[in-house]
Amino acid sequence: MSALSFKTPTPFLRGRTYYFRLRVPQDLLPVYDPKKELTFSLKTRDFHQALENARLRAIQIDQEFR
Repeated sequence: MSALSFKTPTPFLRGRTYYFRLRVPQDLLPVYDPKKELTFSLKTRDFHQALENARLRAIQIDQEFR
């Protein structure tokens, strides 16, 4: 497995559900305009499951950024 081009974000709570937030790299802002960050639900209330889901999403997003 190759290293991510960014540090995997720590999931954060919004209400009782964990979410993932990642800033869009500066060079990709025109592609994601007007979004400056990606935020979405990890669809779990369990922190350990949220970490696993965040790592998987981070890999997917890294591939999308490349």
